[in-house]
Amino acid sequence: MSFGRIGLGVVFIASSMVAGSAFAVGSRTIVLDSIEKIAGDDLKGVSASSDGVLRTGWSLSKLSVDGTSTIFTAVKVADEFLLGSASDGKLIRVRGDRVLGSLDTKELGVTAIARDKSGRSFVATIPNGKIFEWKGGALTLFATLPDAAHVWALAPEPSGKGIFAATGPDGKLFFVSNKGDASVYFDSEEPHLISLAVASNGDVLVGSSGKAILYRVRGANRARVVYDFPGEDVRAIALSPKGYVFAIANEYTDGTPTLKLPTAISLAKPSSSSKRAGRGSLYRFDANERPERLMKHDEFHYASLALDASGEPYVGTGSEGRVYTVSDGHVVSLVADTDERQIAALGFDGAEPWIVSSDPAVFHRGLGKAADATWMSKPLDCGLTAKFGRVTWNGAATIEVATRTGNTQTVDTQWSEWAPVARDGKVASPSGRFVQLRARWRDARAEVDNLAVSFQTENLRAVLTELTVAPKAASIVPTKDGLVASGSETPKHDSVMRISWRTDNPDQDSLHYRLLFRREGQKAWRAVLAPDEWTTKSEYEWDTLGIAEGRYRIRIEASDDLANPPEAAQMHALDSQSFAVDNTPPAITGLRIAGGKVTGKVSDATSAVVRVQISVDGRLEWRPARSADGIFDSENEGFEADLRGLSGGSHLIAVRAVDAAGNVAIADVESP
Repeated sequence: MSFGRIGLGVVFIASSMVAGSAFAVGSRTIVLDSIEKIAGDDLKGVSASSDGVLRTGWSLSKLSVDGTSTIFTAVKVADEFLLGSASDGKLIRVRGDRVLGSLDTKELGVTAIARDKSGRSFVATIPNGKIFEWKGGALTLFATLPDAAHVWALAPEPSGKGIFAATGPDGKLFFVSNKGDASVYFDSEEPHLISLAVASNGDVLVGSSGKAILYRVRGANRARVVYDFPGEDVRAIALSPKGYVFAIANEYTDGTPTLKLPTAISLAKPSSSSKRAGRGSLYRFDANERPERLMKHDEFHYASLALDASGEPYVGTGSEGRVYTVSDGHVVSLVADTDERQIAALGFDGAEPWIVSSDPAVFHRGLGKAADATWMSKPLDCGLTAKFGRVTWNGAATIEVATRTGNTQTVDTQWSEWAPVARDGKVASPSGRFVQLRARWRDARAEVDNLAVSFQTENLRAVLTELTVAPKAASIVPTKDGLVASGSETPKHDSVMRISWRTDNPDQDSLHYRLLFRREGQKAWRAVLAPDEWTTKSEYEWDTLGIAEGRYRIRIEASDDLANPPEAAQMHALDSQSFAVDNTPPAITGLRIAGGKVTGKVSDATSAVVRVQISVDGRLEWRPARSADGIFDSENEGFEADLRGLSGGSHLIAVRAVDAAGNVAIADVESP
């Protein structure tokens, strides 16, 4: 198969919106449109970018480093690589495709390695603040830093006079002369200084763990803050030939920095720290120290940073074992996805990258562009068993594409075998709920984007699950027994009924609804809307002034015939419970004042009488009356109210009655 570029998420689009779709109404398309989705299950030798393109990427060798699971640092020295083990304090030597062996510092961990301009190599350790010199295949003690248990980073002084060391737990930056004499160059207020880079003019850039502060130190005790990052640590710093300062900083959901050291030592080893939630950010500072965040990931923290020969940044992650880069235009690319958990260190040997990963410890070297690169998507979920149409793409380079299908989210023996995609894009794999795509490169220049696969599922019926009918403006809605709490606000009548419903729509088809009503005792259902009118909303306001009072039911009919041909369309109906339409106030009769009481009767043709109140001489002070049988709960109620305590003379007594629909009636009677 030949095609060119791959667009990057899983998006479902109605077939009428997809040009060239093989299906009629009801088909959908899966489009891959984000790095997270296009990264997939396998990304060997392929680079996935946020501009929607898959390209050939790094081809990597793989050399297992036995005897340790945790590498903390690494550097290239002459024709070999030195790896620092954080779990046993050993310096491991790698040359070509062989592990030459290791040297034991007798310390707990090796945390930094640096090489100065004269070719001297230095190795920092913890927890006793020792720095060793590696020379002639042997380690000799070079310096012991006073009051510094942990040496986290080393960087040579550019004129060759010595090296700088970033330390903890007191957050001090040391300068160590070529003779091994150590002095405090900068004493910060942070618990740990963990990252370090030295500019050609001698300025020292140093990052902290604690409040994630980046400092610039222009001379002994002449430091200022360049930037206070959100988060807890500045894990690494790199300086480009163009004068940019790059730094990676991390935030953690538990607020704990990567380097958690309450006692002698407690390294954030990849086997544990990579399981912690974190967010990594890559920043760039220009010559005026203006910050710009180039890249951010909320799913994991960053562990390592390196620049290639042109000064482009590459970041290794603290989980997932991935390497990302980002362009000046903020196009993010995933260039390597290893099988290990953490990228402990990375760099470039000329044009070729090298990577040291941990958990397990593995050394990778770049082997050039991968002409036989392979990309494999994650299993893509269609939601239901589907038949597949065509795979579409953009591009002209030769790529071999295949698909396989199954009904489980994890590929197992029940999945189909890989089937090549035909030249016209037709998928040969059988029906299934999940589909997986694979692309194989035969040309390192190939690019792929806008990769998509069409599918169609069997139409499932949308089911109405809930239907309610209630007065629109009623401030008090009676309970199902028709009662209203005493002392509550007086209900307000509204002839408009609000009808609302919910639908379970398993295949997300476009739906429309028909509304019908029927009076209790009658057989025919009649349209609320015009006979040929539907609604696509899930609620409707129905004014009941056009019908007689009584008890009614509402029926909702849901249909998906807008998204399916007539023979495949499905319909479901749901009826409401019986409800009252009552737009007439109750009648107040038989008002009489005798024996210091006012009495009378209230009746309503449709709704229960829920409240009777009295007022004296037109004052807006309504007092409750008592039901003759002790409770207002029926259409016919007698009532009485005590008038004792009124002053002498004639009084006008107003009686207000309210039914369950909020209709109000007022009548009055004059006392003798």
